[in-house]
Amino acid sequence: MLIEIQSLKELSTIQRYLAVNLKEAEYSGNDIAQKLGVTSACVSQYLKGKRANEISLSEVADKVNMLSIVLIKRKKAKLLTMLKVGFVK
Repeated sequence: MLIEIQSLKELSTIQRYLAVNLKEAEYSGNDIAQKLGVTSACVSQYLKGKRANEISLSEVADKVNMLSIVLIKRKKAKLLTMLKVGFVK
C-alpha cells in the first residue's frame, strides 16, 4: 500500500496524528519515533500539539486511518516505506 503525500506540511500533519494514534495504542515515544522516521523530541512535540498544526485532521483523516491500521497491526511497519511522495523540495 502506498499513500501519496502532496507536501511537507501534509506529511508532518499525518505524522502528528499517527503519533497520537500510536500513543493511544500504547506505543512508547521511542517506538513511535522509529515507526514514523522522526526523533523522540519530534514525537513529543507532536503529542503536545506544538508542531504540525497547519492542516486539520479532516483533510488527512482517510490517510491517517489507513496508515494507523497498518502501523499498529504490523509491529515492524515503518511509515516511510508506505509513502509515495508527490512533491519536490
